[in-house]
Amino acid sequence: MLPPPVAANLLDELCVRLGFCLPPDAKQALIEGAASTPRAFADAVFLAEGVPLPINRSELYDQVIAVIQRAFECSSVPPDDDGPDSDS
Repeated sequence: MLPPPVAANLLDELCVRLGFCLPPDAKQALIEGAASTPRAFADAVFLAEGVPLPINRSELYDQVIAVIQRAFECSSVPPDDDGPDSDS
């Protein structure tokens, strides 16, 4: 899980760079309960923004994942570990 300050900075970056500007309550919920993997965090951002999750990986989804993976790497959270139930 990302530390709250890292999650807050990440959400700010997603807003500025990619236009995923969440309402304050959704942003706070993601900061307080940040997902433990980049994919889970990206899915939560898409859902909070009201954007349907892509069935296939889209360019936008890949851009979001790339930004999130950098944040996970910088905070020493393994970016590719989606756990034992991962389908990738």
